[in-house]
Amino acid sequence: MWTILLCLFLGTLLGVALRQRRRLLVLLDRLTMTAVYLLLFLLGISVGANPVVMAGLGSLGVQALLLSLGGVVGSIVSAALLYRWLFAGRGADA
Repeated sequence: MWTILLCLFLGTLLGVALRQRRRLLVLLDRLTMTAVYLLLFLLGISVGANPVVMAGLGSLGVQALLLSLGGVVGSIVSAALLYRWLFAGRGADA
């Protein structure tokens, strides 16, 4: 856990230091998205190769759908409430 937090902190510091180098940041953004797509692809291979996961895909799929919907609805409600709280009385319609 500490390794992850240290990497995140060091990356943040490096990002602040490189903030003015737009071309480098565009390149890093493309590399990051490529890495994310590759990791998702490899995760899909791991899930597909796991017979236990594939056997329980029906029940796991329903649970995943419910968790996803709960997360989306909770995020929307939280964002709406936070927006109203932050901009209440400032003339912004919520």
